[in-house]
Amino acid sequence: MALLTLEDISQIKNVQVVARTIVAGFITGLHRSPYHGFSITFADHRPYEPGDDLRHLDWKLLARLKKKYTRRFEEETNMRVLIILDTSPSMLYPPGENLKFKFSLFGTAALLYLLKLQRDAFSIHVVGHSIMDKPSIKPLHYRRSIGLLEKYLENPPQSESNLLNALERSAYAMPKRSLIVLFSDMLDNALYGESGEEEFMEKLLSILRFHRSRLNDVLIFHVFDSQTEKDLRVSNVSWVKFKDIEQSHIQEEVSIKEIAEEYKEVFSQWQKSVEELCLRGGADYALIDIREPFAPILLKFLARRAKMVS
Repeated sequence: MALLTLEDISQIKNVQVVARTIVAGFITGLHRSPYHGFSITFADHRPYEPGDDLRHLDWKLLARLKKKYTRRFEEETNMRVLIILDTSPSMLYPPGENLKFKFSLFGTAALLYLLKLQRDAFSIHVVGHSIMDKPSIKPLHYRRSIGLLEKYLENPPQSESNLLNALERSAYAMPKRSLIVLFSDMLDNALYGESGEEEFMEKLLSILRFHRSRLNDVLIFHVFDSQTEKDLRVSNVSWVKFKDIEQSHIQEEVSIKEIAEEYKEVFSQWQKSVEELCLRGGADYALIDIREPFAPILLKFLARRAKMVS
């Protein structure tokens, strides 16, 4: 399926135009319409109960049968979605290009446009920079959300990594049976604690299980740059300076030739550990290369949505 890559759209300044272009290209490549779950088509009747919206009362049936029935529509299957956008320093990588953050931002915009078309209520949480609004399908809410993304495209935010805290808060902030979508490189302050990775994994598993207890679905897009973060291809140089931009700001110059194989093994093991833990916690997980097209994001999202509304 042909779909725009980050390089294709990185020069476009209008987030809404990008979102529309991504989704339009995606839909063109589908054999079946993604607009499922919403319809104003009449489904069936059910007996009226006190408190039901009188606008849905079938007055013609009342006049004919002298009985109260409420009309039900297929739109009742729509859902609520929260998109969490990680804004930690490591998301602003590579420096000056901010490719991981830009990719996640465009991916978020594409999902918002798709949600608007499907009439699903949504909310955005930009970690450390905004308070979560209640999920809404109102046009004003969509415009405000796109405006927020436009703002961050021009001026990427700076914040400490509080990924786990944001993911935990979302379990309390959203109604039960919601879909939580996370864009992140899965690096968090918890990794710098005394127990490091072990502490991070234990807390993440606990949070995911809490979401599952509330019947929420969690979809994690683990974003990474295949060229420099996985394969360690850095401009044909033999020595490179590594800098911890998350918290400690430690710098160390190393030989790529000496560390390449060990680095790739560590990166691969970290990724597999995160994936296995997410699956244990009942979350859906997708490793997303920012050098590739956006299609996997939309396909994964639609598959998860179809499962929830079925």
